Amino acid sequence: MNLVRRAHLTSALIIGTFLWVHLGNHIVGLFGQDAHMAYMAVARRLYRDGLIEPVLLAMLFWQIGSGLWMAAQTWRNRHGSVAWLQVVSGMYLAAFLTIHVAAVLYGRVGLGLETDFR
Repeated sequence: MNLVRRAHLTSALIIGTFLWVHLGNHIVGLFGQDAHMAYMAVARRLYRDGLIEPVLLAMLFWQIGSGLWMAAQTWRNRHGSVAWLQVVSGMYLAAFLTIHVAAVLYGRVGLGLETDFR
């Protein structure tokens, strides 16, 4: 496994850990605003930490960029539906993450909004 793929996999595992916490936030929100706010009070201490958040964002940008680069490098060598499903789902995820992270950052930094249920 080359260095780019290994770094891509490593960042995916770390981002995946954050995503479990993030999706847990959405699930807890189904139980009401109080439950949502209580969960976020704990979770935000982790992922909005002054050291963790920039590293997490850098990993997200690395994940998107390295994934698109690897997709472009292997585009013509893909054979079979699983290989194509992998690259298409990765490109969809890259687009989703770009839009989602940009919207959250614009809301928080650009507009000064809190990105919760309030």
